[in-house]
Amino acid sequence: LRDLATTAAGDDPATIRLRLDAARLLLRAGDVDAPVRAAADALDSARHVTDAAELAGLVGPPAAPLVPRLRELLADHHDTHAAALAIHRVTGETQPLLDAVRQRLGWVGAGTWLVESLRELGPEAAPLLPDLHALAHGDAAVRSGGIHGRQVRQDDEDRERLLAVLAELGQDVTSPASPRRT
Repeated sequence: LRDLATTAAGDDPATIRLRLDAARLLLRAGDVDAPVRAAADALDSARHVTDAAELAGLVGPPAAPLVPRLRELLADHHDTHAAALAIHRVTGETQPLLDAVRQRLGWVGAGTWLVESLRELGPEAAPLLPDLHALAHGDAAVRSGGIHGRQVRQDDEDRERLLAVLAELGQDVTSPASPRRT
């Protein structure tokens, strides 16, 4: 497992994926060096970038050497959220994650990614709360898309998840406009 996680993968996406998976398993066993190297190489190869950013975030502060690479990803709308979440987990810096949440919320709508981000931010999510309350209690769709015939159910599920995480953050989630939501 260690050999797989530490052997350079070159530019082969399948090998990079296997290396990241092996590194994730080693991280669970307490090794941080192999996961940092695997994430760094994946970021450098521009393959499985989101997975590499997630791995860096799971490593936490020992992944600090990867922060400059992660900051470069903040300009890429596909990877900005994963990079910002990793930066937060590695450094504790909140602004990139707040910005990424605002951007992604407008792009893809709410979902499990938002719940994860809000739980990660905790009280530091305060600047997002007015928009999140408006979304949770408004009539606009929570998600920007969905599977035909399931949009309403998915929207209700996302709204309930959002209300639950707002309650976890100590926010009042009752709304006179939506009496069924408490």
